[in-house]
Amino acid sequence: MTKVFTYQSILNTTVEDLYTFHERLDVLRILTMPPLIMQVLRDDRTSLADGEIEFRLWFGPFPIRWLARHVPGPTPASFKDVQISGPMGLWEHEHVFEPTPDGAN
Repeated sequence: MTKVFTYQSILNTTVEDLYTFHERLDVLRILTMPPLIMQVLRDDRTSLADGEIEFRLWFGPFPIRWLARHVPGPTPASFKDVQISGPMGLWEHEHVFEPTPDGAN
């Protein structure tokens, strides 16, 4: 059974700045909240919409390897990471950045 989780955040920033933030090499470390620990093993992404990243997530003493491919999203200000191998049967994580009256989501 496939489950879909959708969440939207409104941030006081621009679409351009939000996209630029996600391009940072250390963004996964910044966005990974305790108690998880993120260790990047290999990162050959050439952009948010092209390339692969392999990492290890630590859930306490338990390491889980994850390989994800970044691909284009539905708009120029979007991207999707798709699990190639990892703990989920299927994982697609789409980021779509859009302007709003109060900032960007």
